[in-house]
Amino acid sequence: MLARRLPLLVALASVASVACVGDVSSHEEAREAWLKTVAVLDDGDARIRGTNGESLPPETEFRAGSMPYSANRTFACPTGGTVEFRGNYYLDPGDGAFLGYDYEVELKRCTVDGLRIDGLLDVNRESDADGGTITYSGEVTWHDEIQGKCPLDLTMNPVGGTLCDFEAKTVLGG
Repeated sequence: MLARRLPLLVALASVASVACVGDVSSHEEAREAWLKTVAVLDDGDARIRGTNGESLPPETEFRAGSMPYSANRTFACPTGGTVEFRGNYYLDPGDGAFLGYDYEVELKRCTVDGLRIDGLLDVNRESDADGGTITYSGEVTWHDEIQGKCPLDLTMNPVGGTLCDFEAKTVLGG
């Protein structure tokens, strides 16, 4: 009898393990997981623009007058997985000053500090004298340390929109 039920039990256990990812349950979890996610995004941005001290291959260096600059690069995440940037960076054609970027970011089993991140985000930045505005939209799913799906439509500087269906100002302050 147990031999006949075993395949059914295995199937039910498999479905339960796939379906266990729900929404993020608290502001604290959303904040902690988002800060780790943004650290990966910021590191990729710094690596693409060469502002982290790494030297860039000649074909990827920023040059005044080259508009837009292709930012299609894939990086390894700190403890496994990848983060892929697809899109463009914009420089002032006159002096080469950074103007902003518009890219899509795909996180694939990207692991950092006990958190695995999967998802697809649109990220846009427009620079100005106050540092500019960054917008994020899409959805990430966090696994391991914090678990859950997090849809977001978020603006930074000033903070606005939603993060994991919570008001962003409540989660991040500002």
